Amino acid sequence: MSKEARSYSSSALDLMEGKAPRRGEVDWDEVRRTAFTEARDARRPADTHQAIKAAQEELGDGHSELFSLQGRGRCPGTSRSASL
Repeated sequence: MSKEARSYSSSALDLMEGKAPRRGEVDWDEVRRTAFTEARDARRPADTHQAIKAAQEELGDGHSELFSLQGRGRCPGTSRSASL
């Protein structure tokens, strides 16, 4: 994973951990491990979106959504609602 992609993923996961309504019920070490494993070949921040989406699904709160950096709305494959 590139430094840029890792920084982006870390920021997204930090935001999720800090804002998730059920944050105390989530194994964040496992969520991070899984996300970084899934995005291990990422070169650009956009390459991490599927891993971030999977992490959002783990929250199970229905309050998270990933928006594109270009401001063009929801990233492909996402359906939930915290923008990064």
